Amino acid sequence: MVGVKRVDLRARAGRLPVLAAAVVSLLVAAPASASDPPDPAALAAQFFRNARFTGVEISPGARRIAVLFSRQGREMIVVRDMPSGQPTPIVELPDPEARLRWLAWVNDTRLLFGVEEPLRTGGPPPRPRRSRLYAINADGSGYTHLARNWAKFLLLGRGDFQYEDNVVDFLAHDPDHVLVAVRKPGEAYPGVYRLDVASGGLEPTVNSLDGVTTWHADHRGVVRAGSGYEHKTYRLVARRSADVPFTEIASFSFEDAWVGFEGFGFDPDTLYLSKAGDGGLRALYEYDLESGELGRRVYAHERFDVPGWLEYDDGREILTAVGYLAEGPERFFLDPEAEKRQRALDAALPASFNRVVSESADRSVAIVLASSDVVAPAYYWFEPEEKKLQFLFERYPALAGRPLAQMQAVSYPARDGRTIPAYLTLPLAAPGEDLPAVVLPHGGPTSRDVRGFDREAQYLAALGFAVLQPNFRGSTGYGSDHLAAGFRQWGLAMQDDLTAGRDWLVETGVADPRRVCIYGSSYGGYAALMGLIKTPDRFRCGAAYAAPADLVMLLNHQRGYLFSDQNVPLVGSTTKDRQQLNRTSPLDNVDKIRGPVFLAHGEDDDRVHVAHTQKLAKALKQEGRQEGRADDPRGRGPFAARRGAANRALLPPGLVSRRQHGDPGGHGPDEAVRAGIVRRLPTDPPTANR
Repeated sequence: MVGVKRVDLRARAGRLPVLAAAVVSLLVAAPASASDPPDPAALAAQFFRNARFTGVEISPGARRIAVLFSRQGREMIVVRDMPSGQPTPIVELPDPEARLRWLAWVNDTRLLFGVEEPLRTGGPPPRPRRSRLYAINADGSGYTHLARNWAKFLLLGRGDFQYEDNVVDFLAHDPDHVLVAVRKPGEAYPGVYRLDVASGGLEPTVNSLDGVTTWHADHRGVVRAGSGYEHKTYRLVARRSADVPFTEIASFSFEDAWVGFEGFGFDPDTLYLSKAGDGGLRALYEYDLESGELGRRVYAHERFDVPGWLEYDDGREILTAVGYLAEGPERFFLDPEAEKRQRALDAALPASFNRVVSESADRSVAIVLASSDVVAPAYYWFEPEEKKLQFLFERYPALAGRPLAQMQAVSYPARDGRTIPAYLTLPLAAPGEDLPAVVLPHGGPTSRDVRGFDREAQYLAALGFAVLQPNFRGSTGYGSDHLAAGFRQWGLAMQDDLTAGRDWLVETGVADPRRVCIYGSSYGGYAALMGLIKTPDRFRCGAAYAAPADLVMLLNHQRGYLFSDQNVPLVGSTTKDRQQLNRTSPLDNVDKIRGPVFLAHGEDDDRVHVAHTQKLAKALKQEGRQEGRADDPRGRGPFAARRGAANRALLPPGLVSRRQHGDPGGHGPDEAVRAGIVRRLPTDPPTANR
């Protein structure tokens, strides 16, 4: 076991009131003044401080809530007794490189939680990560590392399991067990086991199948579907009951029309699948297992892919709503009762999208997470029948009370006439014209921006910048046609879409043409560098976090990863497309960069190695250029958090005045790095340089 400790309430009785008082005092934070001066470092500390509360779960009987809580860079689990209001810390992570991934009640007194931590290999970065699965009682007793004896239960001589916390189903009708997917050491695919939450004992339920990496249990806790990827082919298997074998119901390559598993109906013959229809937009369908045919279309949207999630009422055994991402998150209701309940909640919290993230077994009490582009995330206690809504706490207390700027859905034409959807955030109380501006492309690039709470956009807007977030070709959510238009277009048409966005800002009068910069993380960082290379006359400066600088090196590094063969249609082949990859690699075009650039990277980045930024910084220096640079000692990826102080020796003088900690999301620079980036974004017109 590495880096998890139970809080001993007897040995630490003197400290407990202090911890409890600290937790209670942090439930309400003093509001920030809207007139705070736009100091980058001060605002970065406010916007990018680690989330104080990252998860809330209610016990089945609604007596307690368990909270993932962060204080001074350390994470802990706090259980709050709702009748008395008394909070009790029961778990603390002493290792700042570890993080609590999730927690859940398995019954009224016992909690499961997952921890992510680095593998102590002794080798150089990037270090691989692993997950651990633990259980503890609500009073802090009964602490167990559940996988400690898995090798014995599985009749292995020895074994270390890199991923322990892959829970398939929490078995609502069995308070003593859950289903977990376990991949034995040396095996490629996981099987499913029934796990005793007290002893850690395992009982096999479903054997592993070639190509199946993810298992799905139905509403009764029976594993009846599996999906995965093998030899450039996606597989989807399913069965009607536990007594019959799995059959393959879909098989397709990355470039084919996708079929996605979305959920189960309550009839054992019914699955919910998503599939591309008209215009390449994904829609939700029923699938009949007995006939083996796609059935009725449940819901489709005219502009956006669906679904994002499904909502059920298990008591009434019905699908109640289809959730999806339009401009922001939305729902299509299939059940009037569920719609009425949601409308009552939305009437009480009209400025936010409100989603139940946890509820009691009888659904009489729910925990609601409320958030939107103008509302920082906050948790509420909701009793629908009593029409009672009680504020619990803000996820980011430092932002409580601070007015946030609206994200406007806009669009503009690309060079070839394609419509590029985007979001525009303007500073509060600004005239809306002739502003300094930042083009902020998202990472991925197979992802998208959506209207919602966005700390980067709000931070830049608070400093007086207009912020444009384009969903350029290659982005998801707008159908397979828009996605495929970005294949093999890194630095080409995808980049042109960003340039067109910059030009649109200028042509509409929003941006001062002399004061537009480009900034992004991951692919967005790559796009920022290519913006400086390809159109140096359009962008005054740029900043890149975790940016791929050499596309051939990126593809070679990721060659051993699952799904890495998808890089060929997405990015290109290191053999057939090598010349194009070199032409569109920032490292091979350093001499074309004219504006100032700020670089930052995570030293433990396991997707884009820090060598990309190190080599780029060296090349810039050889060109006689100066760049700001920060090596942030953490990485990105499926295991996201790498906390630590930014390396002050690599930061420009005066940039950091105190120890700064990383963003637990791990997908962007910490507050010190962000402050440095923004200090290089011009708020005043240039004098001599363009």
